[in-house]
Amino acid sequence: MSGVCPACREEMTPSAVEVHRDRIQGKEYRLYLCAVCGTGFSEPKEPVGSDWYGRAHMGEAEVQKADWRYAAFLDAGLLPGTLLDVGCGAGTFLLLARERGWKVSGLDFNAEHIRSAKAAGLEDVVAQDYRDYFKARASSYDAATLFDVLEHVPEPADMLERLRGVLKPGGRLALTLPDGERPLPWAGLREEWDYPPYHYTRWTEASLRSVLARAGFEVEAARHSPIHAGFFSGLLYYRLLNLLFPPLKRLLLGVPASDSRTWTDILASGSAAPPGGLRGALTRGELRQSLTNAGLRAMNIAAWPLEAPLALAFNLLAPRRGRTLFLLARRP
Repeated sequence: MSGVCPACREEMTPSAVEVHRDRIQGKEYRLYLCAVCGTGFSEPKEPVGSDWYGRAHMGEAEVQKADWRYAAFLDAGLLPGTLLDVGCGAGTFLLLARERGWKVSGLDFNAEHIRSAKAAGLEDVVAQDYRDYFKARASSYDAATLFDVLEHVPEPADMLERLRGVLKPGGRLALTLPDGERPLPWAGLREEWDYPPYHYTRWTEASLRSVLARAGFEVEAARHSPIHAGFFSGLLYYRLLNLLFPPLKRLLLGVPASDSRTWTDILASGSAAPPGGLRGALTRGELRQSLTNAGLRAMNIAAWPLEAPLALAFNLLAPRRGRTLFLLARRP
């Protein structure tokens, strides 16, 4: 295969990495590594809608106000000015930035998220395609943030080039995304959320620096979040959970173990056995989520005596590899 990398836009012959089948829509994705910039990307890369996100559960922790990503930006020593958060969600970061003196704006593709952000007291937040939004706000912002957004975008080079246009000269761009060099004991433990169509690209510090330079940015700082106790046991937990789902669906829902549909889809289709007892209780999504979270906490507690010193040793020996990568760049 030869083609154009969606991250650096260079023509090259990429290296094949693996094949992944999405359990939600049953589509097969091929994953490649760009021979020029080193970014991983998938084919095909057509974006999915909010209905796909509503059916998928990726086992990611809820964002808290003390989020490391937000602190990395807010503690970077920038003078407050106009700020755009792309992929702002319900506005958690924008509220924190406003408290620090920033004049904030937010953009998200999910209208429900924007309704929540407005309910929280934010005014300049909209649900809109980023191309139309950026076109109408050229050279408007002193800073822009992309917190775990770029890996979700099928054409990241296009977003970065357009985003450069909404920044004032000297404006800053802060990005976070999963560190492509985070410690994965083996390939089979890679998190489900790091596959298409949830993530279309995978990045390292080197590949992101290369792509930002091509988009016209100068990188000023890079940080890697530390590995915490719970990281490795979380990888193992969700891997075990995925292995348990087929027999559990057969036992509790009466469907073949080979049925690849999600629990929610099976219940919605009416093809499950009539609800009753535990089966009936598990029709409630909030109960299934509570049980999943309780299992994760139990796994984390059990693994802590071994995992805590392992995480500490890794942070000391490999400080340039972490769970999350943060880069701060400047538009000249």
